[in-house]
Amino acid sequence: MFPLALALIVCWVMTWTMQAESWKPPNILLILAVDMGYGGAGFAGSQYLKTPQLDALADSGVVCTQAYVCSPICSPSRVGLLTGRDPRRFGYQANLNQSSHAYVTREDLLGLPSGEHAPANHLSHAGYQTALIGKWHWGTSELFHPMERGFDFFCGMLGGSHGFFPKQDTHRILRNRKPVTEFSSPYLTDFFTDGALRWLDRPAVQINTLVPVHELQRTSRTTSGKGRGFEKSFAYP
Repeated sequence: MFPLALALIVCWVMTWTMQAESWKPPNILLILAVDMGYGGAGFAGSQYLKTPQLDALADSGVVCTQAYVCSPICSPSRVGLLTGRDPRRFGYQANLNQSSHAYVTREDLLGLPSGEHAPANHLSHAGYQTALIGKWHWGTSELFHPMERGFDFFCGMLGGSHGFFPKQDTHRILRNRKPVTEFSSPYLTDFFTDGALRWLDRPAVQINTLVPVHELQRTSRTTSGKGRGFEKSFAYP
């Protein structure tokens, strides 16, 4: 009886070891759409906005219908999502709209506090290569740069907004720490999409995580009535 039990234990250990060696952590892709309401997607019931790609993702995945954003404004809401913490717990309840002279002795108030960790801080320790493409808005000084917060690659703007058609001599788009000199598309959202695809398609030994934060979906605008803007047609990705 004992030899049989021992043999079964050895077989179980060998099987578990082989499974553990063959298992690889998954790639992670997190997309944050800025200022997009829950009703702004077809799968959420919209008859006006067409979102076929998002609808396909919803059909093949899981839709969480009782999840709530932690803040109605930009910077605190993305901080809450990406740290998993209520931003009010560490004094991050407003956008970073103050300039540095307003916090001469408290530079830590100009971005995500160093004691709070972004996903890249944790994932890099698990062997991931990490990238953030798009909008950062967690601080503009070197102390708060994405590559100082665990990301291996960054392409986007450090501040909270940018024009959708960047001009070569005035744009604020960085690739890592240097200004971008060539754009694959004159439209910023398409440029960010191209960058995200290049990151995902590149050959890599390590596993990848990508956090692209797109500024806005495509829209077409016409004018009707007394000069009021009217959204007539939408072509969302």
